[in-house]
Amino acid sequence: MSTPFEFFRRNQKVALAAVTGMAILSFLVADAASNQGKMSGPAVAVLFTGCLAIAGWISGVKENKSRENAIFGIVLGLAVSLLFMFMNQKASSVAASSGSISQENLQDLSRQRMLSNRMVGLVHRNANPADLNQRGPQQFNYTGSEGEEELIVTQLLLREADKFGIQVDREAALNYLKEVAGQDENGETRLTKSVYAESLKDTVAAAQGVSEASVLKSLQEELRARAASEALFGSARLTPQNYWDLHRKMAIRQSSHFVALPVEEFYDKSEPSEAELKELFAAHRKNFPNFTEAQEYQPGLPGFFLQRRVKLAYLEPDYEAIEKQVPAITDEEVQKRYEESYKRAVPDRSMEDFLPQLPELPVVPKKPEAVPPVDDAPAAETPKTEPAPPTDKPAAPEAKPADSKPDAAPSATPPEASKADAPAPEAPAPEAPKTEAPAEPAPAAEQPQSSIRTRPRAIQTVAFLAEEPAAPAAETPAAPAVEAPATEKPAEAPAVEKPAETPAPEAPAKEATDAKPAEEKPADAKPADEKPAEPAKTEEGAAPPAPTGSAPLTVPATETSTDADGDPAPPVADVRPLTEELKQQIRDELLREKTDPLKKEKITAAQDFMAGLGERVQEYLDHQKAENKAEYPLSKDALKPEEASKLLKEFAEKNGYVYTETPLSTYAELRDSEDHPVGMARLNPQLAVVDASFRLEGDLFVANSASSFISGAQFAYWKVEDSKAHEPETIDEPGVRDMVIKAWRDAKARPLAEKRANELAELIRKSDKPIEEALAEQTVNGQPAALFVTVKATGDYQWVTTGGGFGAPRAGDILGIEPREIDEPFRTKLFEEMKPGDVGVLPNADRSQYYVMKIDTRSHMTEAEQETLRKGLVGSSDFMQSFILQMALTQTEQQALSQQFVERLEERHGIKLNQ
Repeated sequence: MSTPFEFFRRNQKVALAAVTGMAILSFLVADAASNQGKMSGPAVAVLFTGCLAIAGWISGVKENKSRENAIFGIVLGLAVSLLFMFMNQKASSVAASSGSISQENLQDLSRQRMLSNRMVGLVHRNANPADLNQRGPQQFNYTGSEGEEELIVTQLLLREADKFGIQVDREAALNYLKEVAGQDENGETRLTKSVYAESLKDTVAAAQGVSEASVLKSLQEELRARAASEALFGSARLTPQNYWDLHRKMAIRQSSHFVALPVEEFYDKSEPSEAELKELFAAHRKNFPNFTEAQEYQPGLPGFFLQRRVKLAYLEPDYEAIEKQVPAITDEEVQKRYEESYKRAVPDRSMEDFLPQLPELPVVPKKPEAVPPVDDAPAAETPKTEPAPPTDKPAAPEAKPADSKPDAAPSATPPEASKADAPAPEAPAPEAPKTEAPAEPAPAAEQPQSSIRTRPRAIQTVAFLAEEPAAPAAETPAAPAVEAPATEKPAEAPAVEKPAETPAPEAPAKEATDAKPAEEKPADAKPADEKPAEPAKTEEGAAPPAPTGSAPLTVPATETSTDADGDPAPPVADVRPLTEELKQQIRDELLREKTDPLKKEKITAAQDFMAGLGERVQEYLDHQKAENKAEYPLSKDALKPEEASKLLKEFAEKNGYVYTETPLSTYAELRDSEDHPVGMARLNPQLAVVDASFRLEGDLFVANSASSFISGAQFAYWKVEDSKAHEPETIDEPGVRDMVIKAWRDAKARPLAEKRANELAELIRKSDKPIEEALAEQTVNGQPAALFVTVKATGDYQWVTTGGGFGAPRAGDILGIEPREIDEPFRTKLFEEMKPGDVGVLPNADRSQYYVMKIDTRSHMTEAEQETLRKGLVGSSDFMQSFILQMALTQTEQQALSQQFVERLEERHGIKLNQ
């Protein structure tokens, strides 16, 4: 029996040729397979052809026909390979004059973009781990989107790079990564071997089957595309003039009065003919309103191209029936709620929510330096008490007012005390104290500064001068002590005579607690006996002592109950009275609280019922969409959409709901509809029904619930129809005829509205009266039975303001005019063509209204402000200013420039989308 080795010995030449051919094929396959793990079509064809050739050679050895059989195998392999390559050729996704772009090309570009952006982002993050707030490198993107158009633009830029001969080698790609990583404080690159290896490892892990060469190759291609973009259209798309124009628009502020004239007020009773409607429909069925077929802006142009529209059906509880289930609100409930929530004013604690919960710091009074110390003996510290209540005691000699010497430090020892032998002056006649406000306290001693802020109290206790003269201590008991807030500063005590050499005796704690007023002493008595009892002193501060010769400071005898936080309640006189209007408000509030749970129960029940119907409808819809309907057989529970709607109506009628269907509506129509508030109801605080309905296509008969945060209304709804944007075939499609009729009426009424607007503007110009008086008794359309015109004031407004995201500039709002009605020509005429005092006629964006506007005031930047702005535009290092301006221009001029860039590039290559 012969062996394989014997065969090779007998046919050494043939075997050697076969082995050589297989080695060549192996190198070819290995090289092709190294391209991101994929083998190209030609490589597969060569492999298949070579295998057939070898098989033919071996099969013809015995008959000595190896050469003939090998040639036959080559021909057969080539024929089969070409046939399969032709059959599997994919149709191009995009046709272009420079060569079609296939879907496979777009997939390769998407993979290339992902690898490049991921590698660049990881290098920046790993090289700067501590600087998390630093803005990352610019991503590779030319249209601002992530869709197919972005990939097409990238492919076209690569073709432009080929024309220009732009090449980016491996070293250039590594240098770009070094720029992305940045440099340390020593000027050394942060792209170390470890940073590079870690970034490459994470990139390869995210995209399986790629190598380092593939990642760098992707980065090289993206850099080539970017270089072509900058060569064609320049990298600096924003000029200093763009920044200056933005500053100038932000600096203009003006105010106006205006009158709005709706075009629909000028409709006549005539009816269009069928021929007129069909002619108008045929002329504009391919364009959107206010835009030509080429997407050029043309205000007022009719357009009947149907935008995407949806139709909703929803259930709303019968609120009157629910209210009847709730017991009537009694007067006792109203009175109780009034006592709990309305009788006491709630302290304003809005700022306390943002302050940390920190302990209050002790207030350590500093010894004043302006006044020399009179007595070195320390005063005794006693518990803090409230000053004594007013008594009928005759007034003592009038002391020198505290505010007569504002620089004096708080002290119970008067400056006159330095005269030891001076007799006490004769007491003047008592004088009624003023009740407007207590004497101004002396400036408190300077306290040490602290970086910790204490929480301020919302309500502070206030002391007033009593109107009655002081009474003897024995007749009136002491007032209860009220602890003063720690943040209060001690008031300065009025001057009382005291010899300088007599130290102040220590006051017993009990005596201070009782707060008894000092008894009247003769003028020649010891000065120490004349000193009234001092209020308690603590580490946090000292209460002011009662002034001698006048009534002591006391808390007014009003209601001093405290709230839950321990703060004094406001006086009863400041509380909102329980009027009939407030009673009704409280009744509505209580009724809403009692009916809300019942509403939620009703909505939950409705949603559950709709969900059950929706599952049965989905079974029917899946059956209709399936190509092989045998795979989706219908059960007996399946429902047609119209059957589900019928069952839902019956459910609503039996269970106390109101069933409503919206017409087919665009996003704007559903959002602004007053008849169907379900559009702006919310599924959650971040998602409105109108957004959820247009977010996904299809998703019909999926039950959801939503509620209105404004009215409190609740809904259970689903989408019953979702019409894609399309060009209508006939005028009889739903909603199209009404659109055409309205466009016909608008076209006839606009000249009349504009004429009337000019008439009113001329009346204002000729009159020397205010605009309200000049247009008194004037109607909108000039007919006696029509509505009178309404003059509105705008207040101050700007061309550009800083109310956008991150404080970025945006177009300013004009009070009384919807923002979507104001286009750029409107603003240009209002701010540039008109001057203060001018009167003009301005149509809105879609020409549905004409505005008669008079400019009242206008303010510009001063010369100094202009110079400051000019300096800020040249070499400004203010990052936030630069960032905000960049944000604004990215949203306005930058978007327009980018769109022009894409359009010019696609026009250059004759792009035509096939899908």
